[in-house]
Amino acid sequence: MGVLEHPYVRYLIERASSSGAKIAIPDAQFDARFLEAALQARRQGWLDPILTGSRDAIRVLAAREGWELGGIRILDPDEGGGLESMVDEYAALRAKDGLSRKEIESLLRDPAAFSCMLHRRGEIDGVCSGVHYSTADLARPAIRILEMKKGFSKMTALGVILFTSTPLGDNLVFACADGTILPRPSSEELADIAILAADKAKTIMPDPPRVAMLSFSTLGSAKHEEVDRVVRALGMVRERRPDILIDGEFQLDTAISPYVAAKKVKRPSEVAGRANVLIWPDLQSGNIAGKGMMLMGNGRLVGATFLGIQGLVTDHSRGATVEECLINIAFTAAQVEK
Repeated sequence: MGVLEHPYVRYLIERASSSGAKIAIPDAQFDARFLEAALQARRQGWLDPILTGSRDAIRVLAAREGWELGGIRILDPDEGGGLESMVDEYAALRAKDGLSRKEIESLLRDPAAFSCMLHRRGEIDGVCSGVHYSTADLARPAIRILEMKKGFSKMTALGVILFTSTPLGDNLVFACADGTILPRPSSEELADIAILAADKAKTIMPDPPRVAMLSFSTLGSAKHEEVDRVVRALGMVRERRPDILIDGEFQLDTAISPYVAAKKVKRPSEVAGRANVLIWPDLQSGNIAGKGMMLMGNGRLVGATFLGIQGLVTDHSRGATVEECLINIAFTAAQVEK
């Protein structure tokens, strides 16, 4: 079974198809993979992505590859006369930066920043990027233009890892946070990550979120300040959001293996052995574990989507294939609720 036939990917495509979402693709002028993925989504009829950036550069890239653009929509910052008002808006929004109008104009001609401004204005529903832009280059305009949600000070990210066949079962799907941005979140930040991840999982996961706070300890089996940081975060989530189904601290096997959970967790738990949202304790462990799951378990990464900002921006590996870009377009559109 190809990854496009995975039940979770079909779920994303179905949601994307019914969303009517307007998703901007700022990488299209730079990278043929994302341009091809956008054209495929349009040809398959489940979404009509919007290409943002230089119309001429997009046409040149398409011609080089021998592709017809057809009627796909292109929004060029140098067309339509909207750039001047965007410069005014950015100047008011980021007055503390002290940028000149010329500097702001240059900044907003970049497709990622231009797309975020379109999103801020409600002209598009989300931004899907990551092949051309690094995470940092995409995160900066996302934070500066879309701004943070009230009550959250740090942006984080959630990705989804899916599997076709594993010893634990077939077609498994795990949402994971944060393996992308924050190196070592404090307990307060870790609690924010868990809350944001649980809320996002409601829109991108077919099953209700069951959140596991991960560590190298299971329910006090090891004593260390790093374990304490996770335990404090768990308590904060339970106090702030008693509606979230969350448990821990768990080792990874305890969180996802019913067999291990039955051996290690001697009290009732709706999460142990059944977790589908995994909260990494820090960036090192999340990055290592996530890549290990993908390489050794033949998993596929979907996303990530930024959390904590007032908007929808997704990022993914710069080494993504055309197929993965296509899935990420569906992943972005599936988060848009009309």
